[in-house]
Amino acid sequence: MKNFKYIILLLFITTIFAQTKNIYSFYDFDPVVITGSRIPTEFSNSSRNISVIDEQTIRQQNAESIESLLMNLTDLEFKTRGPLGIQSDVSIRGASNEQTLILLDGMKISDPQTAHHSLNIPINLDDIAQIEILKGNASKLYGPNALGGVINIITKNSEKTNGNLRLSAGDNGYAKGDLSLALLKNNISNRFSFSQKRSDGYIKNTDFDVRNIFYKAGLQTYNTKYDLSFGYQRKDFGANRFYTPSKTEREQMEQFLANLSSFHSTEWGHLAMKFSGRKNYDHFIIPQYNYENKHTTHLYSAEVNGFYNTSDFVINFGTDIGYNDISGRVMNDERYHVGLFSESTFKLLKKIELTPGASAYYYEDWGLQFFPGLDIGYNATGQFRIFSSIGRSFRVPSFTDLSYVGVANMGNDDLKPETAVSYELGAKHVSERLQTTATLFHRNTTDMIEYVKDISDENAKYTAQNISKIKINGFELSTKHFINKFTINTLAISYSKINYDYDFDKYEFKYKYALNSLAQKYSIIVNQKLPFKIIANWNINYQERVHDDGNGQLLTNLNISFPLMKVNVNFNIMNLFDEQYKNFMEVPMPGRWIKAGIEYKI
Repeated sequence: MKNFKYIILLLFITTIFAQTKNIYSFYDFDPVVITGSRIPTEFSNSSRNISVIDEQTIRQQNAESIESLLMNLTDLEFKTRGPLGIQSDVSIRGASNEQTLILLDGMKISDPQTAHHSLNIPINLDDIAQIEILKGNASKLYGPNALGGVINIITKNSEKTNGNLRLSAGDNGYAKGDLSLALLKNNISNRFSFSQKRSDGYIKNTDFDVRNIFYKAGLQTYNTKYDLSFGYQRKDFGANRFYTPSKTEREQMEQFLANLSSFHSTEWGHLAMKFSGRKNYDHFIIPQYNYENKHTTHLYSAEVNGFYNTSDFVINFGTDIGYNDISGRVMNDERYHVGLFSESTFKLLKKIELTPGASAYYYEDWGLQFFPGLDIGYNATGQFRIFSSIGRSFRVPSFTDLSYVGVANMGNDDLKPETAVSYELGAKHVSERLQTTATLFHRNTTDMIEYVKDISDENAKYTAQNISKIKINGFELSTKHFINKFTINTLAISYSKINYDYDFDKYEFKYKYALNSLAQKYSIIVNQKLPFKIIANWNINYQERVHDDGNGQLLTNLNISFPLMKVNVNFNIMNLFDEQYKNFMEVPMPGRWIKAGIEYKI
């Protein structure tokens, strides 16, 4: 942490010599959230640990991608292979990336081939209205693959006619262009966005070229809202040592996404229907080994849920039907599921709120699975709430887990689903100036899927296996202070600590992911308003993995923006102090990377 003293000095200087009157308003932070419960719930009244990133915060960060945004603002774990949103695995509370469910507007989009593709989402940051992060077990709400938690990305509907153009360039041959247009006429809204970015790469074979296109239409009638959206993404990038020791790996991906939803309001509640489809094409080559792999996956899902509200209780119930398949050179498979879910909330003694729920899912290969859960909340005061939850969850093996055959990894068609029982106990304080949440959690996972190889055999491949048990205990603390003084608008600090109890032999076998998990992470986020309307955002992160032995990584990112004539100018410095570090695969990551850009509102 040798650069920490320089960070403090820079913050001190900008605070002392720029004490101007601050007109930054407090954020009225009590949005309706849907991720922590299928029953609409205000943030302050939720009985789960939920983080909400609003549109204003997203705009201030000027992040490169969804991954970059979440890395800057949360204590989530990212196993990053490629920078600037090229390839990252996200996980929550020590879970694997396969145990973290990704939603887009409430619909499941996690990739059935492999969670390495789950963050390949064909939208731009300008399209996002809000991101909700539910930490901990969520299978009673969303069924499979939600052991660690859920990330729900909610897209915008046009509220007025406008447009936005962004152009940026930077080190390593980086260039990017973004265009977004919104049209609102009567009760019909349309939104379109396009972005393309490219780079020569920071070392050999880390170049990339990425294109995103997204369109969303909305229709509002007297009591029903309809949304229709389409997305397209194309990625072509050098994958230097992403999955094997080879520096020659390359990957091309193409993705198509479509969502259709309706929300019908009534006097007693609402009825919602959602339909989605996702197609992903993946072409992976390793010239050094003369290896080539092509696969196409399809994911289709339909969901219907109803919400009934009375003076004594509210109840949500619904069904979820899904089908996915894969076809290609190595993997050819298909599966479907049928699920039912229900959840109810009622109060006891005015201050105690109970939210029991359960889901039941049927898979042809694994039969019927049942997953109950219970959330409890106690409103000690109007601003202080104690909460607790318990639940059972599971995740099904991916197609890669079951049948992949590669240069370094092998699937296993005898795998069983993972199951887990999770507990948490926490407290939150929510007021106009201060929001604080602290949580203790425990998860006991059985039949966890891990890639394992014999240490004594240098030529052995990592093979997917069900290892017996992993117990995880952890603590999370996050606080956000709306200071609005001494140039500092907001100060957010978070800390997470995770301990792992592995029931397997670490001496005879080598494990690809389990021993590379996050052990602890500190984050400091400062938003400053300086003279001449300059806005500065500092993101300071320190993290250690299990194998780091106390030698972690301290990374600082800085974004500065200010208006100039009719445009807004921004400078982004990633890895400000040029920290030399490697990712979990021991591949060198980028040093200092400077980008500059302009934004013009149409």
